Parts: sequence; C-alpha cells; structure tokens
Amino acid sequence: AISIPVGAAELSPIEFDGAIITQQSDDKDAAQQLPTILYVSDVVSSSSHRRMGIASALMDALESFAFEKSGAGTMLYLHVKEENMVAQKFYTNPRRGYGAPTFEQLQH
Repeated sequence: AISIPVGAAELSPIEFDGAIITQQSDDKDAAQQLPTILYVSDVVSSSSHRRMGIASALMDALESFAFEKSGAGTMLYLHVKEENMVAQKFYTNPRRGYGAPTFEQLQH
C-alpha cells in the first residue's frame, strides 16, 4: 500500500518580527519559572482532504507533544491572516480556545 501525506504541522521556538525569543538564564531556578514558548508555524491539510478532522488531529498531536516535552506552563502561539476566516474560526472555537495574546503574554 502506498501512503500519501494528507497534512503536515510544524512546531518551533517562537519568532516575532524575525527575532527568535529564547529564554536562557544562568540561574536555573529563574529559568525553570519561565514558561516555554513555542510557535505553531504550520498546520496544513491537502485540499482534497479538508473537513475530515486532519487539522484537529495535527493540532491535538502538536499540543500533546508540546506539553509532554515542556510541561503544563507551555504557551503556544500561532498567526492567522485576518482574511482567513476558516482558520480563525478553527483556532478560536471553544475546543481549541486560541485568541489574540495579551500585552502581558507578549512580554515574556
């Protein structure tokens, strides 16, 4: 049987305006108090396989991986183009719960 990819996702260190934010500290206690910040840089599904739960399965896997590897304080960020209402609805629905970050969240 031939396997054909129908979707892909990528999780990476967070990046805003071309600058990767790292959380390095010589003080291990201080470093452990900082939340891990990860960026969902890509979630895509094949156009012929949309509306089949692929994006949900990919996000479930990314979220599980992030929290298993980095702990419960992990923060995930992503971006969606303003005109992409389908993606905005997907990420902001109660099951996903994403929204615009607060000023305080962006200060980490």
